[in-house]
Amino acid sequence: MLRIDAATVPGWSPEIQISSRTAQVARIATFREQAAASYVAPPIHFDDPEPLVVTGRHFAVISGTQGLVPGSIHTHGRFAWHQAFAMIREMKVHPAGTLPPALVAAGASYDNYYHWIAESVGAMLLYRALGGDAATPFILPVPASDWQRQTLALFGVDNPLIEIDRHEAGVFDEAMLTNLISRDYSYAPHPALLDMFAERGRIPPRSSWAGRRIYVARMDAGDRRRMVNEPQLCAMLEAKGFEIVISGARPVAEQAALFRDAALIVAPHGAALTNLLFAANGLEGPTVVELLQENYLGRGFTKICQGKRLDYRVIVNPCLSAADHHHHSSWEADLPLIAETISTLP
Repeated sequence: MLRIDAATVPGWSPEIQISSRTAQVARIATFREQAAASYVAPPIHFDDPEPLVVTGRHFAVISGTQGLVPGSIHTHGRFAWHQAFAMIREMKVHPAGTLPPALVAAGASYDNYYHWIAESVGAMLLYRALGGDAATPFILPVPASDWQRQTLALFGVDNPLIEIDRHEAGVFDEAMLTNLISRDYSYAPHPALLDMFAERGRIPPRSSWAGRRIYVARMDAGDRRRMVNEPQLCAMLEAKGFEIVISGARPVAEQAALFRDAALIVAPHGAALTNLLFAANGLEGPTVVELLQENYLGRGFTKICQGKRLDYRVIVNPCLSAADHHHHSSWEADLPLIAETISTLP
């Protein structure tokens, strides 16, 4: 078993600004407390080989020793676990001795930018960094998007790949699990992982965004957590010298370089902020202003910035329509408060 011990990340005092038009006082108070608190990143481990079944559709895993592996479907609590196996049309068996023990390097949300980078790519890179064998195959879903292939090429992932299609299941007499694809690190990123990504972030050449002010827009996100006045926010920021960037429209290498090189990044909560992993740690990294909506106070990127010790601010903005789920709600950026906050920044 390969292993990195647990690590404690000390508390800090991020600047949290609250719009006067927010109403969810208790929720915001809880977020403020959790955002500032220290956290313990659990140990990272790559387990010994065991019999595993891996499905392609949701990448749910059944272990020969422990049954269904909850960590493999931690982002899919909405369905009964057996649904993950309902679409299987073909079983591909990999008997012992036909290939080296393989590593399951993805979980249920492999098609999400954050989970793919932080969990899947993180697991593959850290396995090799810890001395894992270059001949070890990585078990992955068939990538649905070109950006997933880009990340493998960008970071030099050259281990053999075993790709499982959506209607297949892989049956392995010998395969390995890692807790990096579980829920353990959603709000507790391990310093070893953050340091590794910061080092890898040095790979893309210095970019044209060096020293610049950037607003990372979500105008390509449709109605998912829609900011109703984003065009007005963009106009205001452009007048203050910001460049407006839609991160998802750019190659991964460019996204990594942008977040590494920019001096100031303002962005609503969203997958693009995953690229903070590639920023330098501490004062060498960018100043970050994250815009949150009051009914969805995700602190995953807060904790990444805490672990990296970046200069980080939060602005909590009012929700306009709560809908049936926070992903379907709409919200409004508090333009005067945002303007006031960035006026104090270099």
